[in-house]
Amino acid sequence: VLDINGEYNEDIDLFELIASRFGGTRGIFANANNTNTGEDSLNLAAASIEERTDIEVNNLGLIENDYAIEGISGENSIFAGTKVKRTRVDTGKVDVSTNLFNFLNTNIIGGEATVAVINIFGNFKKNILLPSFDQIFPNVGPRIGTGAQADASIEGATGDSINNAVAIATNDTEITVQNYGGVINELKNRANSGDNENVFGDDADNITVKSGKAKTQTNVLTLANRTCIGCGWFSGFFNILGDWSGKVSGLPETAKKEGNGKSFVVSVEDTDVPGLGGNGVSADASINGTGDDSFNGSAAVAARSVKVKTANEGAVINKLDQVADSGSNSIAAIDGKDITVNTGDVSSAMNVGTILNTDVIGGKLVTLAVNLFGSWEGDFVIGEPTDVGVTITATPSPSPAALGGAITYHITAANAANGKTTDASVKVTYDNARTTLANAGNGTAGEGNVSFSFLGLVPGAQASATFSVTIKNTLGSGTHILNATAALTSSTADNNSANDQSSAAVSVTVGQSGNTNPGNDDEGTVDGTILPGDDNSNGNSNPPPGNTTGGSTVGGSTGSDTVFSIVKTSTAPSAGVAPGSTIPYKITLQNNRSVPVNDVKVYDKLKNEGGLVVFENSWDLGTVAPNEKVVIDYTVIFSAEAPAGDYTNTAYASG
Repeated sequence: VLDINGEYNEDIDLFELIASRFGGTRGIFANANNTNTGEDSLNLAAASIEERTDIEVNNLGLIENDYAIEGISGENSIFAGTKVKRTRVDTGKVDVSTNLFNFLNTNIIGGEATVAVINIFGNFKKNILLPSFDQIFPNVGPRIGTGAQADASIEGATGDSINNAVAIATNDTEITVQNYGGVINELKNRANSGDNENVFGDDADNITVKSGKAKTQTNVLTLANRTCIGCGWFSGFFNILGDWSGKVSGLPETAKKEGNGKSFVVSVEDTDVPGLGGNGVSADASINGTGDDSFNGSAAVAARSVKVKTANEGAVINKLDQVADSGSNSIAAIDGKDITVNTGDVSSAMNVGTILNTDVIGGKLVTLAVNLFGSWEGDFVIGEPTDVGVTITATPSPSPAALGGAITYHITAANAANGKTTDASVKVTYDNARTTLANAGNGTAGEGNVSFSFLGLVPGAQASATFSVTIKNTLGSGTHILNATAALTSSTADNNSANDQSSAAVSVTVGQSGNTNPGNDDEGTVDGTILPGDDNSNGNSNPPPGNTTGGSTVGGSTGSDTVFSIVKTSTAPSAGVAPGSTIPYKITLQNNRSVPVNDVKVYDKLKNEGGLVVFENSWDLGTVAPNEKVVIDYTVIFSAEAPAGDYTNTAYASG
C-alpha cells in the first residue's frame, strides 16, 4: 500500500513488484539402466517413483469495521441580546477522505499473487509504470506438474533371449475449492455547508447567509470468491474521486474496460499462463546391448497424486459514518444588524474495498487499485513508455507574406528510436480570425483547427502532413503575426512532454493602402480620393456643387513638434489644377521619441478659400516605434464640378 500526500514528482515504478520471478516446475524422476551386458547374462532394470501432494486449507475469518469520521469547521453558535451589530462568521473549507481496504482468506498454492493499492491524496504529477504483459505473465512452463511418465526399454537383444519391458504411469489430480463469503456495507457519507439557523427579533436588518459548495463521492469495490487455477488474471481498479488528466496505455486488445462515471475497472482474464500440467514425476528403466542367451527384464513405475482442497468462510462488515460540515451554525439575537454568515466549501470522499476468498492455484493473479482523492497529471503505463514529438513549420507564398497569399504548414510526428510502436494524434490550431482554411490535406477540419492521425509509428519512424490557409484581404494596416500551434497526444505513455507542442509564426505587414510591405517603412498607395461634388465621393461631406471656371491652386504644408516630424509633398503644377485632375500626395511621418507612441492617427484637411473644410482624410497607424518612419502615398481627384478658387490642404498627426 502506497500513500501519496502533498506533491509528488517522481514516477512510481512497479516493475520489481509485479514482474514474474516464478519459473516452471522441473518435477522429480527415477532412472535405472543396464548397458553393454554380456552373453548368457541375467539382467534386471527397475525404476519406481511415487509422489503424493496433499494440501488442505481451511480459513474462517471475520472483519468488522465501525468508524465515525468527522471534519467540522461549522456548528458555531452565537447567542446575544440587544444591539448586536456587524457580526461575521466565516467557516473554513473542509475536505474529508477515507480509504478502507479489507483482505481476507487468500490462498496461493504453487502460484503468484500481487495486490497493490495506491492512494493519491495529494498532487501526483508523474506516471505509474508497470512491466509489459509478457513480463507480468511469462511462458515459463507449468507451475504445478500434475502428469506422470514411465519409460521401459530393452535394446540390442540377440537370439534365444527372453526379454520383458513394463512401464506403468498413473496420475491423480483433484482440486476442490469451497468458498462461502458475505460482505455487508453500511455507509453514510454526508457533506453539509448549510443548515444555518438564524433567529432574530422584529428589528433585525441586513442579515446575509452564504453557503459554500458541498460535494460527496462514494466508491465501493467488492471482489469475493475468486479462484484462479492455472490462469493469468489482471485486474486494475481506478477509483477516481479527484481530478485525473491522464490515461491507461499499453493494454492488449483482449482487455475489458467497464465503468460508471469517472471510475472504471480494467481486466484481462485470458492471458496465456501455463499453470497445471507437464510431468510432475517420471521413471525410466532401460537395458542396452544385451548378449546371447540373456534373460532381461525392465520395469518402470511412476505415480503422481495432487490433491488440493481449500475451504474459505469469511464475512466482512463495513460500517462507516462520515461527515464534512462547515454549516450548522446558529445565531440568535433580538435586533441583530449587519450580520453575515459565510460557510466554506465541503467535500467528503469515501472509498471502501473488500477482497474476500481468493484462491490462486498454479497461476498468477495481479490486482491493482488506484484510489484518487487529489489530482493526478500522469498516465498508468503498461510496458516501457516512449518519446513521441511534433514539429511544425510554415512557408508563406509569396514570400514575404502578402494579403491574399497562402501559408502552407508542415507537420512532422516522430517516434524515438528506443521507444515502442504507438499511434499519434496531432491537432493544429491556426489563426482563423485572420486566415481561412484553403486545404486540410489528409486532416480533419474543425473550427479553427485541423487534426491528423499517425498510426503505427514504429521506433525511429516519423510521418508528415501538410495543410494550407489563405491570408484574408481585410487585414488593417500594421504588422500581423499569424501563429499556428501543433499539440500531440500518443496512445502510449510519453516520457517527454517537452516536445509534444510546437508553434510556427508568419509575419505580414500591411501599409496604409492595404497593400503589404515587409520593410521597416509603412508605405502604400491609397485609392484615389474624389473631392466634393463628384457622385463617387465615398460619402464624404460635400459642399454644394458649383461651376468650374478655371485652374485651382493646391498648397503644400509641412509641420513638426517634439513628438512627430511630418512632411507633405505633391506634384501639383504651379499654374493651377484643371477640373477633373488627379494629384498625387505623399505624407512622411517620423516618431522623434525614444519610446513607442500609441494610437497614432494622421489627418489631411482640404479647405476652400473661405477656410471651410470641404474634405478630410485620415489614417489609423496604431503604434509607431521609436524613430520609425511611416510614408503614406495617396491621390486626390478634383471633381469636374468643384468651384474655381484656391484650395489648401494641411496634414497633421496625433498620438
